[in-house]
Amino acid sequence: MYSTYESVQKKVEAIFGFMMEGQEKALFNLVKSIPKNATIVEIGSLAGRSTASLGFASLGRGNVVYAVDVFESDLSHFRKELPRDYFDVFLKNMHKNGLHETVIPLRRRSEEVGASWGSAYGRKIDLLFIDGGHEYEQVRSDFDLFFPYVCPGGIVALHDIGEHWKGTWKLWNERKHLLKNVENVHSLYWGNKKT
Repeated sequence: MYSTYESVQKKVEAIFGFMMEGQEKALFNLVKSIPKNATIVEIGSLAGRSTASLGFASLGRGNVVYAVDVFESDLSHFRKELPRDYFDVFLKNMHKNGLHETVIPLRRRSEEVGASWGSAYGRKIDLLFIDGGHEYEQVRSDFDLFFPYVCPGGIVALHDIGEHWKGTWKLWNERKHLLKNVENVHSLYWGNKKT
């Protein structure tokens, strides 16, 4: 339906989020690069800015985007823009952009979803986007629980990779050898799972 990011840019960027210039477009283009009828898993959705980019690129392709988040936070930098429980904000953003049939929110901790992915969902993952907790233990758990379900050659993307995010930076440096064709836009890094 939408062939270019520019056709949805205003809608995506109207949603609250922490993406840097060019990162939403990169996610959109990553979705366009994978086969149709794909399974996309996003860990950490917040109000749905990156989710919308993934969702718009998925429309008309038969893709399913699973948005894994508890949709609540006590972090003060979220509270200025969002209520403590922001699930309704996320749902509203998906509905008003016509993404509610493509995006399936999973309001659970990522560790719970990852631990039950094989038995509960049984789907190989074509694109995994990790942007949940940034503490080392959390991002390691997210990577290690979901990575086995990524298809050979599938895309793994992580957000907030840089020296000032110590947890994500450490995990990236420990696991990047599992990926090939590594690229980045600012703090968004991705690559294909080696076969």
